Amino acid sequence: MRLMKNIKADTTGLGLVTKFVTVILGIVGVIILFAEAGTKYVIQGRQLILRVPGRKAIINIDEIEKIEETGLINLEVRNYFAMSLDRLTITIKNGDKYIVSPKYKDKFVKELQKINPEIISKI
Repeated sequence: MRLMKNIKADTTGLGLVTKFVTVILGIVGVIILFAEAGTKYVIQGRQLILRVPGRKAIINIDEIEKIEETGLINLEVRNYFAMSLDRLTITIKNGDKYIVSPKYKDKFVKELQKINPEIISKI
């Protein structure tokens, strides 16, 4: 007498889960690429224009007090214009702060300091 029966595993549920996860990861990937491609920092005259998809900020460069490196999480800042974890915080004279992630941080800061040499750099 045989106690074990041949049992076929039901993998249909697993196939649906795999497809669902693949679709979700694809959507997240497209959103990240869209956001990365749409993130821009432009110096125009005496203004710094920050853009991410759906948001835009214009900062008067003469109002920038300091620029410093930012840790992974900065809960006091609501103005995120960064797609990278390698970020900078721009603090302006009224206390507002903006998080940015320029590809070339040193060059970015030096370009701003050419316009406003009083900007304190802590990078």
